Amino acid sequence: HGFAGAGSYEAGGILGSAFMGLSPVVALEMTIQLHIYVLSLTAVFGILGALLLLKRTIHG
Repeated sequence: HGFAGAGSYEAGGILGSAFMGLSPVVALEMTIQLHIYVLSLTAVFGILGALLLLKRTIHG
């Protein structure tokens, strides 16, 4: 993942927009929003998982 994944997502978004007749700028904005959404979800689940692990070890 990381930058390589982000780059391929954006390239895919631009290619997809070309097929659907959207402008590349709109596609890029949509792709970035999707990316931020996925990243925030990952962060939220990561934090929740860490908290659950902490609770288990504390209350053990």
